[in-house]
Amino acid sequence: MMKRLLAVVVFLGPIVLARAENMDRYRGVNNSGYYAATGLLRSWPAGGPPLLWKTSPGAGWANVAGVDGKVYVAGGKTAMLFVHDLDGNLLNKATVGSAIWKKWDGSRSTPIVHEGIAAVGTPNANYVGIDLQTMESRWQINAWKEFGSGKGNQGWGWPESPTRHENKLIFNPSSRDEQTPGVAAVDIRTGKTVWELPGRPAITNANGKTDRYSATDVSGAVFNHNGRDIVAYPTYMYLVGLDANTGQKLWEFKAEGAKNNIPIYAAGRLLWGPPGQFQMLSLNADGSAAHVLWTRAGASGFTQGAMFGGRVYVIGDKSALPVAAKPVAVEAPASEDADPPAQPAVKAETALLCLDAATGKLIASLPSDSRANVVAAEGMVYADDVAGKGLRVRLIRPTADGMEVAGELIVPGNGGEGGWHWAISPVVAEGRLFVRYGDLFVYDLRVEKPATSVGGVVEGARPPLPFSKAMNLRWTAAVAGNALDMTKQHVVDSGGGQVTCVEATTGKVLWRSAGYGQPVIRDDAVYVGGANLNLADGKPIYWSSKFDGQALLSEN
Repeated sequence: MMKRLLAVVVFLGPIVLARAENMDRYRGVNNSGYYAATGLLRSWPAGGPPLLWKTSPGAGWANVAGVDGKVYVAGGKTAMLFVHDLDGNLLNKATVGSAIWKKWDGSRSTPIVHEGIAAVGTPNANYVGIDLQTMESRWQINAWKEFGSGKGNQGWGWPESPTRHENKLIFNPSSRDEQTPGVAAVDIRTGKTVWELPGRPAITNANGKTDRYSATDVSGAVFNHNGRDIVAYPTYMYLVGLDANTGQKLWEFKAEGAKNNIPIYAAGRLLWGPPGQFQMLSLNADGSAAHVLWTRAGASGFTQGAMFGGRVYVIGDKSALPVAAKPVAVEAPASEDADPPAQPAVKAETALLCLDAATGKLIASLPSDSRANVVAAEGMVYADDVAGKGLRVRLIRPTADGMEVAGELIVPGNGGEGGWHWAISPVVAEGRLFVRYGDLFVYDLRVEKPATSVGGVVEGARPPLPFSKAMNLRWTAAVAGNALDMTKQHVVDSGGGQVTCVEATTGKVLWRSAGYGQPVIRDDAVYVGGANLNLADGKPIYWSSKFDGQALLSEN
């Protein structure tokens, strides 16, 4: 799980935030598609935000990663890792290796950047750890050969982006039987194995499918649930939930067939995609079990969504109806059948859907092509889809009764060699929108423009804070956002769709809850975008669009 360090220094009482907005993995915080970027435009001018720069990484479907003001992207039939600054200047590059795979050449794997290493994958299942100081390979493994699992997906090659927990790079080496692992974790610094999920016996079912943890066309997600770090990883036959530290299996759900939608976690719920469906799970208090809340048919394949503020934003059939699961005890069994009851056949109406996260019921919809993706940042939704000669990206503003379009841009081109570039989710970070559609396009989303120097005087820059020279670090805490408020007893941080409350004197995390936007503490409540949370335990007192911390802040 991507974490940010909240550092408190003590001299005359003020608290200093050690700000970072790293996007060091696929789809940002928790792999959820909710980015921690702030200070973004709430509406776009006609034609969309201005293009800052673009580059041509070459063949491939890799998304961008970014750490410490640097942008990392992989591309080319001989895969290269390119390092740019935020203005598009090429700073460095490294050779990863051959990325030729039938007609689908190029890396599909978003780089994972951590501790001076960029881990980059190729379609033939090679992972290379690039030392970012020397730009040379520090280690290399072939996931299929290292773990004895054969050749995985022969059609697509290696299609997934790995995820990360602390120093562990986590991926599915495509298990064949009980002798080969279903999910594996290696040390990103050395490539050495840390833990493995044992495979299942290769038993062929009545449909001729082998009941095992073989790979599918989607990545896993790492998230923190009530203090426990969990990996949710889709395989061809199962979604498995693992303890991220040890690899211990906590629970699994069976659903035969390729799974194309990455799991998304928020506020104790986990949205995943059995073939052609959306399904919402509820985790018990310690994450050791889960049960189905609801299932909804009509999910579009190879599309990704976002979940925040008690709502789900996905691409699917708006005519489908959610099916509520039968009530189950909190202590759910270790394995559950994910197949929902059959629904009457109706004509599909593909749309961007806004769903109630608790029930799966439709709140609102907007027309969309089925080739589309959704991400979010600062309480706004970014939805792309294929539209004519280019890729359309829309800025969507959630409202009390649904959502409204707040801007639109068209990214030119046809998706590059091999097509399928619409399947790459956009990235929102550092005040910029990154769109890989053949070329990489970077657009300016910043409300506050950077300072410029005129005659030696920096215009628009804030004066330095008058900090004392004698500052003593009292505590640090890992959080996900950039916006905070505080009292003598509490520090509340918001970012990545998550609100974190920390004890001001010790740094102890008191609670985490869903929410977004600027938090404001008033009496015994925390006001964030769309919610009023209990300061004592983080539980929602009331969900409503009228609760907005930034608005409260401007009134005082």
